[in-house]
Amino acid sequence: MRQSRITRPGACYHVTSRCANKEFFLRGREDFALDLLHRAATFSGVELLDFALMGNHFHLLVRVPETKPVPDDELERRVRALYGEIRGDRLLKSWTKWMEKGESSRVEESKAKLMRRMYDLGEFVKTFKENFSRAFNRQTGHTGTVWETRFHSVLVATEWNALYSVGSYVAANPFVAGCCKTAANYAWSGYALAKRGDGLAKKGIVRLVQLAQGDRLPRSTAEALMMYEEQLERRRPGTVSGRLPDGVDLATLGVRLAGGQACKKAERAYSEETALWRGGAIGSKESMVRLAAELRKPVPKTELADGLYAVRGGDRLGMPDREGPFRAAA
Repeated sequence: MRQSRITRPGACYHVTSRCANKEFFLRGREDFALDLLHRAATFSGVELLDFALMGNHFHLLVRVPETKPVPDDELERRVRALYGEIRGDRLLKSWTKWMEKGESSRVEESKAKLMRRMYDLGEFVKTFKENFSRAFNRQTGHTGTVWETRFHSVLVATEWNALYSVGSYVAANPFVAGCCKTAANYAWSGYALAKRGDGLAKKGIVRLVQLAQGDRLPRSTAEALMMYEEQLERRRPGTVSGRLPDGVDLATLGVRLAGGQACKKAERAYSEETALWRGGAIGSKESMVRLAAELRKPVPKTELADGLYAVRGGDRLGMPDREGPFRAAA
C-alpha cells in the first residue's frame, strides 16, 4: 500500500508528472495545457508560482493556501474558470431553477461537492490532468491512459533557500534539457513568460519571491525578476546568461549520468537532485528535523546544498523525468 504524501496547510510543493510510456503528448499542445493549468489553479484556489511544461512531462511549483470559505460570487467565478462560460452558466442556471423549486438542499450539496475539491493539492493536479486527458483523447482518438502513474510531490519549506533552489530547478529545466539557449528563451515556463510580460506568470514570480523573502513584497515586478534571475544564475550558472562555466557540457553530463558515472564538481549544479522530485519534503535542517519528529521519520543528517535537508516520504516510485534532462525532453 502506498503511503500518504507529506502535506501541510498553506504549504508549497514541487509537483512533477510524466506522460504514459514517455510519449510526447504535451508537445505542440503546450498553450492548450497551460490554459487548462491556469483554469484548474483558479478553480482550486492554488497559487501557481512557477512551472515548466515540457514535451513529455511537467514541473510545477505551487502553494496551496489553507482551506477557507468561498463566497458565492467567488464560487461562480471559479465555476466559470473550470467549466468555461457555456457549461459554467448551465450549472449556475440549474442552481437558480432548483432554488425556485424549493430544492435549496440540492444547491448546497452541489456547492459543497465543488468546494471539497478546492485548496487540495491532489484535487488540483487531478483536475488539470483529467481535463487534458479528456481533450487529448477526444482530439486524437487516443485510447487508454495519458499519464504515467500518479504524480510526484515534494513539500517545499517556505524558506528562501528551499524556494529558490526548487524554483531554479524548475525554471532551469528547459535550459538544462538543451531546449533553449537561455531559460528566458523557452516558450512554456513561468519565468520565461514573465520575462515576456505575461500577467499571470509575473504574478506567480512576484509571489514566489515574496514568500522567499519572508512575505516582503518586492518593490516591482522588475525587481522580483532580477532577484529570481540572480538565484537562477547562482545555482545553475548559464541559465540566464547562456554561458556555461568551463568544464561543463550538459550533453556529456547526460551521457555520464545515464551510464552511472559520477559528475564532476563543476557539473553538480546541473545534475538531478533526487530530493527535489522524490516524494517527501525539503527545507532547512531545523524545519526538517521538526517535520521528521512529527512524522516519526529518520532525522535527516546529510546536507544537500545551501543548508538544505530532506525528509523522505512514502512515494518510492521512480523519477518521472529520468530520461528528460540532457536529452532534449521538449
